Amino acid sequence: MSFPKGLTFPVTVEWVPPSLNLMLRMNRWKRAGLRQLAGQYLVAAGLPRQQSPTNHRVKVTIQMYRKRPMDRDNAAGALKVLFDALKEFGYMRDDSEEWADLIVLPVIVDRKRPRTEITIE
Repeated sequence: MSFPKGLTFPVTVEWVPPSLNLMLRMNRWKRAGLRQLAGQYLVAAGLPRQQSPTNHRVKVTIQMYRKRPMDRDNAAGALKVLFDALKEFGYMRDDSEEWADLIVLPVIVDRKRPRTEITIE
């Protein structure tokens, strides 16, 4: 069963991916480990793995709450690991413009509770 069209699924992940600048300094094995870590956090947040990838276009909105401010470009690059995990879980067929409308909202500073909020429609 794939993610049904017309359903909205909000999920809060108690994790914020590292900045794009930090990820660019990592070797490829560490980056691959981040993708796996993102998947583990999605499971912990209650996002089940789909049996088959969705066959329709989805809208994914992501809001990050970080301890420090981050510009929008850096935030979009940091979220690549989450987009890859969502693709692997079957919530979007691909992260290309053909299959997904990816919206990255400006980063909000929250020093007490950093997190990432994802809404899939």
